[in-house]
Amino acid sequence: MAIKLDSIKNNVTAEREGDYIEIPEWPGVTLGVRSLEMPAYKIALDILVQKYARKYKGKTAPPDVRDSDIGGLLADHVLFDWNGFDQAYTAEKAKELMTSPEGKEFVKQVLWAAQQIAESEVEFVADAVKNLPPPSVTN
Repeated sequence: MAIKLDSIKNNVTAEREGDYIEIPEWPGVTLGVRSLEMPAYKIALDILVQKYARKYKGKTAPPDVRDSDIGGLLADHVLFDWNGFDQAYTAEKAKELMTSPEGKEFVKQVLWAAQQIAESEVEFVADAVKNLPPPSVTN
């Protein structure tokens, strides 16, 4: 069995524009997210890492600081909407939730949803193996 080469390509448009992802643990909730591969998010994350290197002199940033900062980056660059909550989405509300210690579970779900955007659907081609040339034999 062979893998269809085009099926492993990422949908770069979907990664940047985003999509709505259903959250299995929260029936009726969808999160509008972009991929973690989005350039603006990756650049912001790199800048944050550099800031930590300078500020903490090569040591790890405190978990509460790191969690808040990552939540803020996700709110700024990845999450763009939600449905299924008792409050309508606003960028301010999202950032408030995602930078607070009480928002950790929400941040986990945003990360999970954003990873779904970047995944490709691998397709297998059963008959392709028959069409491949025989392996070369070298002595």
